Amino acid sequence: MIHSILESTLRRAINHEENLTKDGRINWSFVDADCYMECRALYKSDADYYEAYDDLADKVFDEVVRVEESYPQFTGKEI
Repeated sequence: MIHSILESTLRRAINHEENLTKDGRINWSFVDADCYMECRALYKSDADYYEAYDDLADKVFDEVVRVEESYPQFTGKEI
């Protein structure tokens, strides 16, 4: 359940306009900050949080890159 909360938070954060650069790319530092503020308290430690966040961010990053490579017209659009 905690993992699904983090995933939904991360997916929501990558679509926030303030978390995108001027060219429409995701600013992962801002996404990390949003996720940390909302979900960190669910984990026993920073290490536990970042282990879960890093695994999930890698998965979502791969999805985003595949979409951007296949459909460059969607760069900066909600996915």
